Amino acid sequence: MGLDAVELVLAVEKEFAITIDDKDAEKITTPRLLADCVVARLGAMAPGEKTEWTSGSILQRVIQLAATQIGVPAEKVLPDSHFVEDLGMG
Repeated sequence: MGLDAVELVLAVEKEFAITIDDKDAEKITTPRLLADCVVARLGAMAPGEKTEWTSGSILQRVIQLAATQIGVPAEKVLPDSHFVEDLGMG
């Protein structure tokens, strides 16, 4: 996993107050997969720790974070864009 990818995972972890282990992070290749990982982590929280995030708002925020990290407009980051092949993330 390149530095950009590590920084994106760290930004997502901070944004959603979750942790994503390295083994799972290595399998994440698209914004949709990253959002799905966030949804799963948030769903595993204790009832008192639940957030107001929806799966759609999580995906949109992940796309915004990815666009910022990569340095491209958010409109260019599609849910199934591959971080490396399509977006040039190193």
